[in-house]
Amino acid sequence: MEITENIIDNIFILSLNGKLDTITSNDLQEKLMDTISSGEKKIIIDLTECSYISSAGLRVLLMGQKRLKPLGGSIMLASVSDNIKQIFSISGFSSLFVFFDSIDAALQK
Repeated sequence: MEITENIIDNIFILSLNGKLDTITSNDLQEKLMDTISSGEKKIIIDLTECSYISSAGLRVLLMGQKRLKPLGGSIMLASVSDNIKQIFSISGFSSLFVFFDSIDAALQK
């Protein structure tokens, strides 16, 4: 999996390309925790090019969300495919995140 970062309108965006699974989740965890530690409170995770999320990937996103909540921040998920939305729904995680159709829609929030 490839992780790219960008900042638009003072909002940090992490774009994921590939599979977020047991092997790659540690990379995202490190990047996400470093981003939060650096003071970012609003983070968009762009899933346009993410083809799969395992329970390990869900755990990392939940960890980030829990760390941001007391700081008044949140993780927003953008461009989530129907297959990945179904994974969030089945796992019960869909109520823990806000989903947007695009990065632009998330930025307007």
